[in-house]
Amino acid sequence: MNIMLAIFVTGMTGQSVVFATVTDERLQGADVFGTKIDGSFQKTENGFAVNAEVTVPPGVEIVQGILAPDEGLKYKIVSDLPDDYEGRDFVRLETEFGPIHARFQVLREII
Repeated sequence: MNIMLAIFVTGMTGQSVVFATVTDERLQGADVFGTKIDGSFQKTENGFAVNAEVTVPPGVEIVQGILAPDEGLKYKIVSDLPDDYEGRDFVRLETEFGPIHARFQVLREII
């Protein structure tokens, strides 16, 4: 699977849009605030397994309401998505700073 995604993310205090690519099960993305997402997006028997590290620049507030300190902030998102993740309004993803809700929209296939 090689796709380009828009991921609409909401948390306790904010919202963001992440633009990402999945190429050969590798997930890479970023939002307009400079937050980066790197990890894997692998097909499983019941859907997809997401294992990603989020890197937040200094001074950026994440959607869960935490302000990144001077050295920046890193945290993980590990979640299983159902096969129909794209057709759902939102999918809940757990993080160490609280849950986020994400809506995934495939923008195009990457050839």
